[in-house]
Amino acid sequence: MFLEYLKSKDADDFFDWDEHHHRSYTYTINPKTSRGLTDSQQNLKQALQSLGYIDNNNKILKYPSESFEEFIEFRRQVYNKFSQGTWYDIRNAYDILRDQSTQLKSQRQQKLDLLYSIDEFKFFDILDESDEILRHGKELNYTLGLSKTLDGGQIRWEIPFLLFKIILTENKFSESLKKFSQEDDCPLVFQENFISVSGIGGGSPLVRFVKYDFFLQNIKPDLCQKLCEILLARFRLKQTNIIDDDGENYGSYEDFVEGKCLFKEDRIIKLLKTKSRDMLNSFLLAKAWLSHKLLYHVMSYRYRVEYGLSEKRGKEIAIPFRGKDLPSENSEFSHPDIMIGFTILSYLYRGLDSKQVKNGLIKLKNDPKQDKDSLLQKWVQENKNWIEERSQKEKEGFPEWLKSFKTLDLENEDRIKKAHFYLSRNFSFVQYYLSNFTFTNGTKYYEKKLTGNAHTLAGEGKTKGFSGTDDCNDTMPEPIAPNRLPSQEGTNSKMLHILSRDVNKTYQSKIEISSTMELLDQVCEYAKQNKDCYVLIDAGAIITEISNFDVCKYLIKKIDKRFDGIVYFSDKNNKIIIILRNEEYFPLSTCHIDNKKLFVYLDKVHTRGTDLKLPLTARGMVTLGKNMNKDKLMQAVMRLRELDFKQSIVLWGTKEISAEIANINGMTIDNITNKHVLIWVTYNTIQKNENDLYLVTKEKLKYVIKRRALEYQKKIKEIPMDSLIIAYVSEGLDSIEKSYGITP
Repeated sequence: MFLEYLKSKDADDFFDWDEHHHRSYTYTINPKTSRGLTDSQQNLKQALQSLGYIDNNNKILKYPSESFEEFIEFRRQVYNKFSQGTWYDIRNAYDILRDQSTQLKSQRQQKLDLLYSIDEFKFFDILDESDEILRHGKELNYTLGLSKTLDGGQIRWEIPFLLFKIILTENKFSESLKKFSQEDDCPLVFQENFISVSGIGGGSPLVRFVKYDFFLQNIKPDLCQKLCEILLARFRLKQTNIIDDDGENYGSYEDFVEGKCLFKEDRIIKLLKTKSRDMLNSFLLAKAWLSHKLLYHVMSYRYRVEYGLSEKRGKEIAIPFRGKDLPSENSEFSHPDIMIGFTILSYLYRGLDSKQVKNGLIKLKNDPKQDKDSLLQKWVQENKNWIEERSQKEKEGFPEWLKSFKTLDLENEDRIKKAHFYLSRNFSFVQYYLSNFTFTNGTKYYEKKLTGNAHTLAGEGKTKGFSGTDDCNDTMPEPIAPNRLPSQEGTNSKMLHILSRDVNKTYQSKIEISSTMELLDQVCEYAKQNKDCYVLIDAGAIITEISNFDVCKYLIKKIDKRFDGIVYFSDKNNKIIIILRNEEYFPLSTCHIDNKKLFVYLDKVHTRGTDLKLPLTARGMVTLGKNMNKDKLMQAVMRLRELDFKQSIVLWGTKEISAEIANINGMTIDNITNKHVLIWVTYNTIQKNENDLYLVTKEKLKYVIKRRALEYQKKIKEIPMDSLIIAYVSEGLDSIEKSYGITP
């Protein structure tokens, strides 16, 4: 708002053609000078006059709207009358019409005055669970200007596709990953026959990296070698070493990608730039994914827990998730390459939807660059085993009609549905679709933006927060960090004492999660054998790719007969619902069944801030998750409000989590108890706070600079508002060379 007003502060309803020429042709290179109108400007002036934006004396009569759609319409109208003009001629005319309009200046002034009055208004906000709402790692961005295409174009997603293809489709590589996943310390997770929630197979296995050191030693070198072989062949490079015209050897391309040429990188970049910009970008992106931790970062996140696809939005890119199967609909990943990586994995795991499959096939059928039938047959051949399996199950013959567009009727919805089921998770088809649709339309970049963080939102003294846990107080905005009452000062120690009791000693380390249903079967069996078990608290988000309703629908069929119903939170409206054995469901508030006959399921999102009445002697199953810290565990277990009396818990961990706990405590998996879990979550808490502290300090410093700049501008009117740009506007970094030239 400040920046918009700044552009209009000298508005006089006059269209300055010297300013237009300055912006279009010289801009900051030379100072603005007075000159006559060029032929191009004469034509543009006639176009603006005929459309009623200016009169013959260059007086502005109206201004175009600021929405992107209105700009596109403005550009179309002007271009129809001014066909020889450049994009910049029209764009700069659009900006001048808006910035020099006194009517728009008045509107912007009113908004600015309202903002000042809001800022002076006496109020404060109260936040519950403030440590969760304002946790580090999120920021609010307001983009400025129009979007631009990413530097490097399609190379930006070609490199990660090459890496994922090596990891997920090469049999030899997959076999080695499968073998690694079976080791006792569980350095990675590998689900060979991964089936998406839709029941569609024929796709990639699910792979997730767990230990970074293991990745560096056992996975990264092979990936570097294979990727460099591909790139050397692509650019027809016969030499594996980087040698300049004078014969100086800078090392191999493989060394460069592995980040081993630290003191030669600037010279290597200059040399590759002289050969080919695409070659430079390809090797820099290869280095970025393998040596700047992009690949490890993307493949260490949990699908449908930390990232995934929205089922509601029009956008097709991956977005962050707040918890199990709970997308953060209004959020996006700010780093373009991270977003690209998550998007690729999301579609490989979930598959394309029916509409995307149809659009992809239509595109291929009309694509003059492709041998359409040959490529279609290649996709069918790659998925042959899956197609045969499904055909046999449906008692149908192999779909020969799928091998040619002569027999594949794209208007036949039944054929499209079958094609979707057979091909939607095919790696090559996913790559074709994303490269032609999703990434060409959804990967945009903004040069400038306004950025806010937890400190910006909390303000200085205008927001108060409180929470039952306080391990991350050091990284919270100062007004948010709560001061405990004297009677509550021993809470942390009391909770550690409660969880250390022998009644909570049991740790289940043999949890198998090859499928969600198998895990739920284990839950039902445990509840049957332990008559005091009344609640499953999935704090580790082990149960994924299935709605809360479907979880409870499955549980009610399998769980011990002593239960008449399952209590859960609705996926649709967040209300507490009960489902009975006849699959009838209704709000818990209308239910009068004894709580001893009800089993409770709490998904990850509802493991804090939830109060449900449980039997006095209830025992709860609590799952552990990736990098779980002490606060999250404490919040989860305290859903049993009588934990310090007769209620108790049993902790459940997967092989991955059990290996981490055993490693931290220097012991075997079979000997893990509650005390070892407490040591593990405390260690995770210390590590997270240490990692966050420097970054949080930077955020706080940026906020203080912005705040002080605004205060000085208010107090000293002579200070031009231009100075606020330096403090408030963040410059985006999109250049591949600048982003990834220097290995960290």
